[in-house]
Amino acid sequence: MADGRVFFGDISGKIYAVTTAGEPLWQAQAAGLIQTAPIEHNGIVYFGSGLLDNDEEVDAGEILALDAETGAEVWRRPIPAAVFTTPVVIGDELVVAPLNFSALLLVFDLEDGTQTWEFIPPASE
Repeated sequence: MADGRVFFGDISGKIYAVTTAGEPLWQAQAAGLIQTAPIEHNGIVYFGSGLLDNDEEVDAGEILALDAETGAEVWRRPIPAAVFTTPVVIGDELVVAPLNFSALLLVFDLEDGTQTWEFIPPASE
């Protein structure tokens, strides 16, 4: 919630903004289901999603940045796994923990969505 607006998504991938009185403001569409809370920072709302293939979850997802006032897309980035945790803003970066063993953390520039770094755990012995 920010500035009298509530943001949320659903399992069909629809993203909504409503007033605190429940009046619709805008709606957007993610590529996959939304199972996390969004985060709003400096007028931008960030969402993570997971993709489905014939109602089965696949190893793919995306991160979306939407203008909090209008719902206009600021940027969208595919990632190699579904997102089931709320993104976190640290400084000028968005940290995402996808559900994937090949990369436990993905970090994106808040302004343009460029991936700045990732953490890949060392192989188990």
